[in-house]
Parts: sequence; C-alpha cells; structure tokens
Amino acid sequence: GDGSGPLMKSQGDKPRKVMHSAYFADTSVVEQLASNNFTIEVTTLTKRAGLTLLQYGSIASTSQINTFLATARRLSDTHRPKILFHGTQIQNIPRIAATGLQVPGSSGIKVVNGSVHGVGIYAAKEPSMSRAYCGSESVEYTRMLVCVGLVSNRDPDITVRSGFVVFKRSELIISLWAIDFHCRRVEVDAVQVAYTSASLPHPLDSPNICLLYTSPSPRDS
Repeated sequence: GDGSGPLMKSQGDKPRKVMHSAYFADTSVVEQLASNNFTIEVTTLTKRAGLTLLQYGSIASTSQINTFLATARRLSDTHRPKILFHGTQIQNIPRIAATGLQVPGSSGIKVVNGSVHGVGIYAAKEPSMSRAYCGSESVEYTRMLVCVGLVSNRDPDITVRSGFVVFKRSELIISLWAIDFHCRRVEVDAVQVAYTSASLPHPLDSPNICLLYTSPSPRDS
C-alpha cells in the first residue's frame, strides 16, 4: 500500500479489526474502464467456473493506478480494457501487491510455469484457467488476482489467444483485487474487505481483515 485511506463504503457494520498498516487504494476508476458492472461480472465469471466468490478487496496502490490510467489514456485509441485473472501461489501476492505484476526476467522474477507463448505476464479470460496456478487442488478455498489488461491485436508486446493474454510490458496490466473463493458452488454472498499490507498474507476470514461490506446472510440451501 501507499498510505491511502480505506475505502469509505461501510454500510454501518462494525469492522472485525482494523490494522494500523497502509490500506490499498480505491480501484473503482479502473473498474469502470473495464466494465459498468465490474463486481457483477467478476462474480458471474467465477460462478461459471464452478467457483464461489467469498470475499474480495483491493491490492493496488495509488501510484500503480495512476500509472495504469496514464497508459490507458495514451493507448485509448488502440487498446481495450478487459477483465482478466491471474493465478499464483498465495505467498506471491504480497510481493505483487507491492510492485505490481512484473514480466519474468525483470525485478528478480523467475519463469515458473513455462513460457510457451513467450516470456510475459499471463492472464486468463476465465478464472477456471487461473485456478490451476493457485495452489493445491485439494484445498477448499484459495486466492487469485483479478486484473485489468489493455488488450490489442495490433500490439507486438501482447499475444492474444482464445483463453488468455500474454503481456510483455508490465504497464499494460494491473492487479486490482485479490479474491478468495470456494472451489465448489456454495450458497453464500460475497463481501468486500479492506486488505492491508499486514493482513494480505493471512488466509481467508483472518481477524486482521477489516470488513467493508456485509451482504445479506447466507441463503438457506
């Protein structure tokens, strides 16, 4: 985080616990670039993948957002913002939150899952593809990243395939949210949370995560 304040969208619910660490920034401006109904679209995509979105929150800093917005404005005639997903081991997420997604080979980042379509940042169009890179298939829930990428078929630094996109420049993609999801369909409502640099490494439902939204109680099955 960069010291920006928490998202001031509480609906009167008491936070579980507020940490005195830097909150991440409000990502709504970037969300609106990619979709008029960003949260609904992400929820729909996770459901279509057979997953259940449990909680979500920003992991982007103000500086990352400003850099991405400047790039989006500069490329607005040729590139289209698109919701994408990035799967990684949960222990990598605090580093990604601090630096943004980086092309392997830069900033000490190593190629981990191969580079059949070239070295770059791989992001999937559907969360079902990213799920395979989030850790053990045996766990009940895990975490992945929701991103917005600037996509173009005419940019030599972007490879577009049917299920994913590869970015060879980090300025073309921003990791907006970390989402926690259940690996099967369950009847619950997702909540928005405020991650901090201290709480981000913690697992789902950590008491160190400040609750922002409380949706209606889980529906009876």
